[in-house]
Amino acid sequence: MAQTVNLYAWISAGYTNCSVVCGEGYKDSIIHCQNRRTGDYVDEIHCIDLTKPPIKTVICRSPRRCPPIWKAYQPDNSSSCSSTCIGGIISRRVECMYTDRINFDEVAPRHRCNSTFRPSNVIPCNENVPCRPEWLARSWSECSTTCGPGVQHRLILCSVRTSHFDSKIIDNKICAESIAGESPPTSQECITRSCTPLKVRPFDHLLILLEKRDISIKAGTNIILFPGSSLKIFCPTSKNVKWKKDNETITRSASVKIPHPPLLHITDVGRTHAGRYVCGRPKENYTTTLYVHSEADIVAGDFGLLPPDDFQSIIANTKELFDDVYRSTVTFFKLLRHQHSAELPIRYVTSVWSGCSLPCGGHGVQSRDIQCAVVLESFMLTIHEDYCIEGDQMKPMESQDCGFHECPIWFVGEWSQCPSETCNETAAVSRNRSVTCQYTNATLAPDDMCQGRKPHSEEICKQVPCKPQWRILSWSKCYGKCWKKGFRIASLACFSGEAKVKERDCYSVERPPITMSCVRKCDICDNLSKRCHNVLKMKLCKYESVMRECCFTCLYSHLFHNQVEVHR
Repeated sequence: MAQTVNLYAWISAGYTNCSVVCGEGYKDSIIHCQNRRTGDYVDEIHCIDLTKPPIKTVICRSPRRCPPIWKAYQPDNSSSCSSTCIGGIISRRVECMYTDRINFDEVAPRHRCNSTFRPSNVIPCNENVPCRPEWLARSWSECSTTCGPGVQHRLILCSVRTSHFDSKIIDNKICAESIAGESPPTSQECITRSCTPLKVRPFDHLLILLEKRDISIKAGTNIILFPGSSLKIFCPTSKNVKWKKDNETITRSASVKIPHPPLLHITDVGRTHAGRYVCGRPKENYTTTLYVHSEADIVAGDFGLLPPDDFQSIIANTKELFDDVYRSTVTFFKLLRHQHSAELPIRYVTSVWSGCSLPCGGHGVQSRDIQCAVVLESFMLTIHEDYCIEGDQMKPMESQDCGFHECPIWFVGEWSQCPSETCNETAAVSRNRSVTCQYTNATLAPDDMCQGRKPHSEEICKQVPCKPQWRILSWSKCYGKCWKKGFRIASLACFSGEAKVKERDCYSVERPPITMSCVRKCDICDNLSKRCHNVLKMKLCKYESVMRECCFTCLYSHLFHNQVEVHR
């Protein structure tokens, strides 16, 4: 019995292209199903009953050497994680290497590698180990006072780390229960600078009568002094100051000195020093009238050179008030001579409270001016504090706490999620969170009520360099014989994100297939012979010479009757 010979068989048809365009790579053997009679490659279904030979993979080498690339190594035993929980980082070795030979790397100079794609020297570690909660202290507020001792505050929150860059705010009770010891302090003492001594402002249109003392007043205040006193007058303006007495420029003498223009100093006041002193500039001047009288003159009612009308204009615009001031002044000096100072109507007088240094939280301070004075029915005379001390007067408080309302604080929400993959060649991507100023009962407050700088509500997501990859730009026309199986060739380019980069950056990246099967469609297909009507009956279209001469007839048969197998 004749042995049956298979018409089809598996045959080896060479190898694929090398997997790389530079350095060493791999190529596989190509196995086709072949019609043994015609020699054509046919669909693999014809060889389905035959054992297909295994594909052989061999090493291939391109004549061109690949450029070096960055290679990151796993951390060695000498490196340790910076944290025992989420958010830690660990260092690793990153080198510029030639990797174009299989199972062999060679160190290359660092400048040969593209710095854009250099991997980080550190990577996250302990990412699956939860962190314990910890106290988070915000920045200190400004000192409650601009000078002298004060208090500053800060917000203490409980947080748990969720990544190397982020933390989540949780209830403070969790930290209190899991962390030994007390939470960090929320307030501390502070001092910005030392305070200059408090200068009490004189009352408007105040008549001052004092014993022999060193007196300092501000220009614009009128004063009566005893002979022998020392007087300093300060001019409120400090630029281009000119001093005049009774419209005459003041000349320096043994008792009259001008250490610097804003200050006039009379060391031994006498009757010759009485008069009007003017300081300042032409459009801005201040007048002080100095009266010098002995105690005997005042008690006797003899004001000497002091004109009654002029004295009246200093104190008030009404005759009644002038008379009361006159009587009260005389009464005061009579009592001063014949009675103990404790019997005089002496007491401390105060100004109104200043504004609170902090409007909330109970740590603000406000102050006021305090003077010792003799207070009569319609006349007040400021005197030295020694009189109040001798009279056992209790001095009022100069400062007090204020601002006892609760302070609102900044409340921040959780960050929105960043996209899973963002690289620096794409547009910047940000994430957001809510930031509100509110009280502990969730009532909103204006932002300017919260202490400290407002936390930012938006930040740019962390970006990494985009990995280079091949991208197909276009396909070529179909190459091959008319109306037979052919192939197309792809045009490739290397991209990093949306940016086109040099091809060498993709040499270490596996390329996509660059060929695709196709059928070439020919525009001209006609019968060139008058005998073409017989080729179908004689089954001659399988011969290539007949196919070329009777293209139209054979093509018709091939497309609609599927009868054609062409011999090469």
